Amino acid sequence: MSERQPSTPNAVTGGALIGIGGLILLRVVGPARLLSLLFLAAGAFYLNRTDPKRLTAVLIVVGVGLGWVAYRTASQRL
Repeated sequence: MSERQPSTPNAVTGGALIGIGGLILLRVVGPARLLSLLFLAAGAFYLNRTDPKRLTAVLIVVGVGLGWVAYRTASQRL
């Protein structure tokens, strides 16, 4: 049997990737925002390898954050 990998490096890597993706989404304008989707997906992959419950919690926070960004963007255009 293979040993299970420690979960801390995966959790830290996943959290860092999601954080970088969020910063790109909030601070970068234009098509470069698509890069944030890659970081968010990679972060979700690493968190899923760690603990699916942790992934669910992070995706809820990311979803609420994206909703907030959409609301702010829409209210600025009105």
